Amino acid sequence: MSAKVLWSPQARKDLLNIYAVISRDNQAAAERYFARFQDKAARLSQHPRLGQRRADIAASVRQLVEPPFLMLYEVFPDHGDEAVTEIVIVRIVDGRRRPSGFLAL
Repeated sequence: MSAKVLWSPQARKDLLNIYAVISRDNQAAAERYFARFQDKAARLSQHPRLGQRRADIAASVRQLVEPPFLMLYEVFPDHGDEAVTEIVIVRIVDGRRRPSGFLAL
C-alpha cells in the first residue's frame, strides 16, 4: 500500500522559489531540479522511511538529498513497524546553510 504524499504550503513555496532563482540563469536546470524533487516525492509514497533522520533539526524529520538541497519530510505514523499512511514534505532548503531555523516559517 502506498502512502499519501502532501506538500506543506512552505515546501511548495520553497520549490517555487528554487525554481525561480535557478531559472534566471538556466531554465533547463530549473526544470531538472523541479522534476527531481517531484520524482523523490513520488518515490517516498512507496518507500516512506527511505530518508535519513535529522534529529538535529527536529525529532520526526527525515531528509532526502538533491545537492545542494535537502527535502525535509515527516511520516505518519512515525513509530514502530506500523504502515505509513501519510508523508508531509515540510521544507526544501539549501543544505549548505546551518540547520537551525530550517523549520521556522
